[in-house]
Amino acid sequence: MRIFVSTIVLALSISLAVAEAPRVVQVTPENGAKGVDPGLREVRVVFDTPMGEDYSFMEGAGRFPELSGKVLWADDRTCVLAVSLQPGTEYFVGINTGSGEGFKSVDGTPAAGYELRFKTSGKPLSAEEENLRVVDHLRRLIQDRYSYRDRVVKNWDAEFKKHREALENAADAQAFATTAATLLTAADDMHIWLEAGGRRYGTKRNRVETNFKISGIRAAVSQLELHNRTVASGRFEDGVGYVLIRSWSNHRARELDVLDDVIDGMLDAPGIIVDLRANTGGDEKLARHFAGRFVSEPAVYAKSVLRDPDAKKGWSRVNERTLNPRKGPRRYEGRLVVLQGELTTSSAEASVLMLRTVPGSKTVGSATNGRSGNPQAYDLANGVRVYLPRWKAMDAEGREFEGEGIAPDVEVKATQEQFDGGDPVIEKALELIRSSK
Repeated sequence: MRIFVSTIVLALSISLAVAEAPRVVQVTPENGAKGVDPGLREVRVVFDTPMGEDYSFMEGAGRFPELSGKVLWADDRTCVLAVSLQPGTEYFVGINTGSGEGFKSVDGTPAAGYELRFKTSGKPLSAEEENLRVVDHLRRLIQDRYSYRDRVVKNWDAEFKKHREALENAADAQAFATTAATLLTAADDMHIWLEAGGRRYGTKRNRVETNFKISGIRAAVSQLELHNRTVASGRFEDGVGYVLIRSWSNHRARELDVLDDVIDGMLDAPGIIVDLRANTGGDEKLARHFAGRFVSEPAVYAKSVLRDPDAKKGWSRVNERTLNPRKGPRRYEGRLVVLQGELTTSSAEASVLMLRTVPGSKTVGSATNGRSGNPQAYDLANGVRVYLPRWKAMDAEGREFEGEGIAPDVEVKATQEQFDGGDPVIEKALELIRSSK
């Protein structure tokens, strides 16, 4: 478990920062304590000077406690970590250890690293007892943290009952994750998965029928140039531009850099077709970076609410997500048409919403996938990590689209055979651009 909130580090000399670094002066339980009551519900850390609001509790050489609530500041020197402990277990809690520098004084000086170790009293839990605790923890996470818990499954108790025996008797973390993944398939949610022993356990295969074929795109865009695995572009005889973006993944961020050069070369185009039909998402910030080249004013493109069991109604306030104009490169001012389909997923759906704010733009194709969960990782005590969606995504008008997708402005119905020698969706986009001249 790693909890880290970064802040801007003030420019201090190394010698001054070390000399004035805040220090831990008291911890509960005491460092090195044996026989700690496993019923203890919090770890307290007290510093020798007033601190900022950030923190860094880090994992390390030992078991990190299972978390049972939010990290809170009791006062400006005392930070409280809500935990759930097991009997007969040795624990480790790093405070600004490793790469963690979240704990800082009010003037921004990182606290000196501190390693807290302690052991609880009693007999260690058997594998079955530990699994039972983990099952209950997973059930609480579904109840309190999963934003779409009621969208498909109406009775989670019944789902857990089906798999409870197998979960409680799981021989190791991998066996537990395998069964838990089977249980969670009931949610029909591609943004739920588990990790154990370096392996990922998915809960849904996102099988869709695409509204494109690469061969059809090549036939429709005669001057198509493949810049890399992620970006392709071309021009039609009348100057209309075409840009295919297959991913917003951070792993392909460098491949996306070519987009600026591509758009720079199309500033004279009467229209640009941006094709997101093969895009399954990634980092929404990368999408905003691209979409910012098409707007002159800030525009709200989406809204969301976070699941928050501590809030009065169980949800955060509505958060608005805004697309801002890019500073530096020239804005494209021609006609924009965005292609979308059922494979357009998650952050790619957000990019559809962004580009929909461009004045005069049109979206063409079929409804998007309708999967946008913003998953959050939660560590279970047996070494399994589960990812659960934490927000409900909405368009700018506040309409939820999970499981339904975002409808296009212009729908194009076509059979798979029609994409063999051409592309009906691209043809419709060209028709819209050319008819606006």
